Amino acid sequence: ELYDGQEADAGEAERILKGLLADGLIEGDPSSGYTLARKPWQISVAEVVEAVSPDLYTISPRDEDRVVLVLEPLFARLDKERRTLLGATLADLAER
Repeated sequence: ELYDGQEADAGEAERILKGLLADGLIEGDPSSGYTLARKPWQISVAEVVEAVSPDLYTISPRDEDRVVLVLEPLFARLDKERRTLLGATLADLAER
């Protein structure tokens, strides 16, 4: 679903928080609030993406899957740029 300027619903927010908690990126609870479990320069964008959307960049090729046949070379070409972005830390993002 595309971002339409509205806040995420409670269910979606809970799913995201559970993913971040499970991966050790945040700590806390709903009553006391949440904080980063590590310093911002120790948390990469890749870790956050993986926590909230596991397997986002995984392609599972199947025989004659035309979508995979089209996307696989594109993903391979974009891999370097993707790794650069995902290698950035939360602190890097805050500096911009």
